[in-house]
Amino acid sequence: MKPWLGVDNTRYVQLRLLLALAIATVVTFDSCLASVAAAAESLENRLLRTIAQAHLPNADGAMGRNRRDYIHVRFQYRAHLHAQLAAQSHDQESLSRFVSALEYAAARQQADGAYDLQIPRYLAGHRASTGDLASGTAFFFGIRWGRHVVT
Repeated sequence: MKPWLGVDNTRYVQLRLLLALAIATVVTFDSCLASVAAAAESLENRLLRTIAQAHLPNADGAMGRNRRDYIHVRFQYRAHLHAQLAAQSHDQESLSRFVSALEYAAARQQADGAYDLQIPRYLAGHRASTGDLASGTAFFFGIRWGRHVVT
C-alpha cells in the first residue's frame, strides 16, 4: 500500500480506530458522569424532602416548639429546609411552606429588629437573658438563613 502523508495505511487505520475508541470512551464516560450526578442530585432532593416533611409548619406557619405555643423565633429555624427544597427542585408547595413560616416569624418581630419572647405556662418562673434572646435570633436568622444565602 502507498503511504498516506508518510504513514503506512495500516498504521493510519489503526490510529483512526484508536481515536474513535478514545472518543467513544470519553462520550460514554461523560454520559456515566451525568447519570451519576443526576442520581446523586435526586438522592439529595429525596433526602431533603424527607427531612423537610418531618418539619412542616402548621396552618399558622408555626414550627417546632412554636407549634404548641409561640415561644421564640429560634424554633422557626427549620424553615430553611423548605427554602432549600423549593430552590433545588422548583417545588411551589415547599416555597409556600417557607413563606408561611417566615411570615409567622415576621409577625413577632419588634420595631428594633428583636423578636418577642413568650415564656410558656409550663416554664413559668424561668427568664431569658439578653444573651439568650440574641442567641436565639442569631440562630434563626444569622446561622441558618445566612448559610444558605452564602452557599
